[in-house]
Amino acid sequence: MNILTKRIFSLALAAALSITVLAGCGGEKAPESVSAETTQANAVSTTVPSDDPYFVTGSPISFSFAAAGPAQWSGFPELQFVTELEKKTQVHIDWNLFPLEVANERVGVLMASSPRPDAFWAHNNFSRMQADIYGKQGLLIDLKPLIMEHAPHIKAAFDAIDGWKALDAGNGCIYALPAVDRGYPESSTVYSELIINTELLKEVGMEMPTTTEEYYEVLKAFKGLKTEDGREIIPFSYGPLYNYGDMLRGAFGIVDSTAGPAMMDGMYLQYDGNTVDTIADKDNYKEFIKYMNRLSTEGLMDPEVYTQDNNMFNAKGQAGQIASFVDWGGWGVVTQDKVEDGTYDVVPVLAGPDGTKLTQNRYTLNRNRCDFCITCDCKDPVSLIKWVDLFYNEDIEVGLEDVFGPRGVNWNYNDKGELEKVPTPDKYANYSEFLNAYTVSSGPYCLYEKSYSKIPISGTKQLKADLDQRGGYVDAAKYPVLPTLSFTDEETEQLTILRTDLMDYIKSFEASCITGQKDVEAEWDNHLTQLEKLGLSQLRDIYRAALDRYNAKG
Repeated sequence: MNILTKRIFSLALAAALSITVLAGCGGEKAPESVSAETTQANAVSTTVPSDDPYFVTGSPISFSFAAAGPAQWSGFPELQFVTELEKKTQVHIDWNLFPLEVANERVGVLMASSPRPDAFWAHNNFSRMQADIYGKQGLLIDLKPLIMEHAPHIKAAFDAIDGWKALDAGNGCIYALPAVDRGYPESSTVYSELIINTELLKEVGMEMPTTTEEYYEVLKAFKGLKTEDGREIIPFSYGPLYNYGDMLRGAFGIVDSTAGPAMMDGMYLQYDGNTVDTIADKDNYKEFIKYMNRLSTEGLMDPEVYTQDNNMFNAKGQAGQIASFVDWGGWGVVTQDKVEDGTYDVVPVLAGPDGTKLTQNRYTLNRNRCDFCITCDCKDPVSLIKWVDLFYNEDIEVGLEDVFGPRGVNWNYNDKGELEKVPTPDKYANYSEFLNAYTVSSGPYCLYEKSYSKIPISGTKQLKADLDQRGGYVDAAKYPVLPTLSFTDEETEQLTILRTDLMDYIKSFEASCITGQKDVEAEWDNHLTQLEKLGLSQLRDIYRAALDRYNAKG
């Protein structure tokens, strides 16, 4: 009996002992899946003809939502977008907001409680895989019947992006809704960039680096510099969302096709368009660790990269302490103004030791995201799905205002019928702060062809497009996106264990070697042995089998 088999047996035993925790709605044992058709039998809403595009029930109704989010979400319930939508729909939301850092723990508590919230909002709560697990346990309802009967705009979006196939949990059910975002420039298929302070480059008299070795020399030159107020300059840092894996690993021929903010933690697997293969047992992965070890042990990398949250990371950036970093465009770290005026600029895709240049593709339609789920405790899922359907209706502006803020406050239409941002008022430090004062750009929505005919490629979208084009990031995104895969119940159970045992081991090994606590060369053979004991080959085979099933659907 190998380690994975033992862990499956242990997990099954633990589940048997804690059946009350995994109990379904009403305190009974959870069925394999709760159908929306069953839940609708107890729904209180009725269909009443109305010419009002915001009509939901015709009378006030309330729902409870849970959402993990950044600190700026704390005032979400009072934001104008939220309050104005409540006036138009007569739908009130009671918000249970909690920090990103405690999302896993808080969601676990909420799912084991009774009653559970009616729904989970935005993609920070759990991954698609986790949503499918909760759905098969009966804790989330199947949204497919609701969509087919009561949500014509969600249905239209799913038809357009083949969402029925992409979001199928493997049992014909759909437990999660995505944010559908079609209109970004091509370059937005790239996750993130390496950003650098160009004024510091001039100060140390160096050119923009083009290889990993040139970048290393630049970081050494940055070491010892101070900000105007005497703070130490950090040569290189990254935050919890867009880490070095999105950028520096590519120079060593590595991209984790299962990693990214939309998918939570990666599984150290790479997809080349044909098959899935492992990363953590390859020689180029070892060489990447050696390179990162140089940065860490020579004081060129932020020592807090493994412990800092996004607020800490952004605070360092806005204080001018970070000389270079990885991020989505950079403006969230050092403000948009400093990216637009060239104080911070994109580093061209770095060539690795053998000349390799590689960046990571992302999901342009966000089909992998779990932006909205309804729990089995929701008493009126029909009314709730009708309300969510408004966010996918491109004939009204709910989706636009969710993402870009209220019309007349954050933006207006110009003479060409295009969305045009309102200049940032003086009381806000930057446009992002201005936007977050009225909306939070989260949750499920659809911005497809109709919406983007109104949105000129400007602002942050154009800024990121320029960064990626000038940096060569689009051309270096050579591998296609891994399709959103569905797993059998047995595979899901195995992946749950592998995510804990195998992934925890890989991350610990990687961090220990990078920070110098272990010698990767001396530990390598033992590392390979441990990977096999913990199920690395089984992980690869599970993903390959799921990919084969996906491809067989045609």
